Amino acid sequence: RAVCGGSVRVALELSGSYGVLNVRLELFPRPTPTYISQAVLQKKIEDEERRFVLIENDIRAYLSQWLREFQQIAPRNLQLYALNEDKVERPLNAFVSPVMVDRLLDSPSHAARFVSLIPYEREESTVLAAHGGLEQWQTTHTFLSRRRGGLDAHALLLCSLLLGFGLDAYVILGTGSDGKKHIWVMTRAS
Repeated sequence: RAVCGGSVRVALELSGSYGVLNVRLELFPRPTPTYISQAVLQKKIEDEERRFVLIENDIRAYLSQWLREFQQIAPRNLQLYALNEDKVERPLNAFVSPVMVDRLLDSPSHAARFVSLIPYEREESTVLAAHGGLEQWQTTHTFLSRRRGGLDAHALLLCSLLLGFGLDAYVILGTGSDGKKHIWVMTRAS
């Protein structure tokens, strides 16, 4: 049977005691592709970039205000920003986001074991004077791609994995007993 448009129903009785197979075939016209002009696309990209810059500026203003108020209460040296691999200044919280791996890792303790198996690369703190003395951190993706990294990369990945398991996890920057900078992960029980 030839079908040029619309739909056709066919019932076929299968030989033996297999039953009846009902088949419905519908033909739809091929949709005409809708293309966005280059000018419209470029405008959308520019609008999105402008929106992103406004959000970043709002975050920067909020963090600066918070830091000023905090310094009045407890004057301490706090780090709020780091550079990513592209030497773009990012708030520290931009380096941590929940990573859902519950099908690959069974529990938070398995996540901790997984992170501990990634080789530690002793790296001197990559501080770039040209960028106000900010440290350069690796994103989780870069860390996993390189398959090695420093303490900060291990802590960021572990925190992201723990967040993915639904734990209330934080990356803590501080100093060790020797007075040197140290980074670790803390979880909070509810």
